[in-house]
Parts: sequence; structure tokens; C-alpha cells
Amino acid sequence: GVIGQKLPRFRLFGDTVNTAARMMQKGFSGSLQFGQETFKELPEWVQVDYRGKIEMKGKGEVDCWLFKPPDRTEARSVQFDRFNAEDTSPSP
Repeated sequence: GVIGQKLPRFRLFGDTVNTAARMMQKGFSGSLQFGQETFKELPEWVQVDYRGKIEMKGKGEVDCWLFKPPDRTEARSVQFDRFNAEDTSPSP
């Protein structure tokens, strides 16, 4: 929204921002927590752990999930394989 008439300033506010702030307050340090709507939009290959229901002011109990990062060794292997597959230039 816009706040002020002489010098307009744009600020985010409303339900989305309040929900995001409460998710952050109820989350764990170093983890990515999200709700039902985000969970429904994720592709199947994204790994998550169901955290359960958490109490959120103004919302009641909300289902929450935590993002489960891929194993770093596996991720490096996939990147290395992609690099080798794309490197088709002749050797000098």
C-alpha cells in the first residue's frame, strides 16, 4: 500500500506479510518453513518433512512443512555429471 500524501512511501502490509512474519517467529533457525498453499505448488521432486500443526495468532492451527535440503554429496555428483555431459569440445 501507499502511506503518506506529501512524500508517498510504499509499504507491504496485510495478511500475507503477517502470516510470513508469524511463520518466521515459529520456525527453526536455518530452516525453511512453509504452509499448505506453498506445499500444494511444489514439484514432486522437492523433499519436505511435515512438521505438524502450529498455533498461529489470528489463524488458529496451521499445517506446516520444513524444506529438506538435498544431500550435498548427491548434489555435487549431479552437477559434475552435467558438466561432463555438456563438455563436448575437442581436447587441445
